[in-house]
Amino acid sequence: VVIANIYSELSKWELRRATYDNPLTGLTFIMFLKFISDNKTELGLKYEERYDYGFLSLLYGKEIHRNDLEAHVADVEKKLKLENDILSAFVRSLELLDMEQKFAELLLLAKDLNLKKEQESDFALLDCLMKFIGQQSMKEIRFSGEAVTETNLARLMSLIAPTKNDIDVYDFAAGYGIILAQLAKRKKIRVFAQDINHVNAAILSMMLIFAGVEAANVHCGDSLR
Repeated sequence: VVIANIYSELSKWELRRATYDNPLTGLTFIMFLKFISDNKTELGLKYEERYDYGFLSLLYGKEIHRNDLEAHVADVEKKLKLENDILSAFVRSLELLDMEQKFAELLLLAKDLNLKKEQESDFALLDCLMKFIGQQSMKEIRFSGEAVTETNLARLMSLIAPTKNDIDVYDFAAGYGIILAQLAKRKKIRVFAQDINHVNAAILSMMLIFAGVEAANVHCGDSLR
């Protein structure tokens, strides 16, 4: 319900334009901020208490502004060993952050959501997001076939080509990373991925964090060149 409500707000014309005309970008980013906050210790993250989600949702637009959040994301990206500044570049050009009151209201919608992983095999957020993204891509023709693999198909592909621990997995047209995330669940693998669209690459990076990937090298580029 929370995810649907946030998506519904982001689908409004003014907010949609501020999220690359794709509400899924803002939704995934908000879930990312909540996820890293709820799993701060497990992810080995250390940062100022004011960036814990509860405080962030209350302080954004007051004591925390765009530049502060950009710096926070860049710091987290570095500590999570995500290379190539994919998330930093994404946040720097996300116009939604300039709409401080609206973004703060969106953050508050997810304030009481519990995204803490109770055990290593807990992928509730990832599974829920993948299902929701798949449903929305079916409704909105602008997403269909562009970057989204249907969730059940991705699950089937992960069963057909099962992965083992301690291997390298490559995907040079990764899109949102639905297939990679399915492959990575419950596995210790190294992921090398690329997509030509910088927004897709950012969503891909966040999805891999939700999937528990500790070694991901994501690039934004044209794999055919």
